[in-house]
Amino acid sequence: MCNSTLEEIVSLPSSVFSGAIVDTILLFAEKRTCKKFHATSVSIKYFNKKTSINSIENPQRIFKVETKDWYSSKPFNLQTDNIEQNLLTKIEMQKNQLEILQKC
Repeated sequence: MCNSTLEEIVSLPSSVFSGAIVDTILLFAEKRTCKKFHATSVSIKYFNKKTSINSIENPQRIFKVETKDWYSSKPFNLQTDNIEQNLLTKIEMQKNQLEILQKC
């Protein structure tokens, strides 16, 4: 994505296409020239996977995520904002520490 800026991600329900159950995500980007990663704030529109929709105007959740957080953590979760992701990271770290203590 060095030649664009990610502006918005829309995570649609699994039943968008009749006859198929697939994960469907729309990516909206703006063309930009750059040589390296550039941090932006991305708008996320999230629909529950089992919801039936007629438009993308009324998602269940709308939130912003900083791409610098995705860049530093490598994998990312489209269903969580920065606060929730920080909490999940802390829980995972505590879990790892408990597993180490159990082995002692």
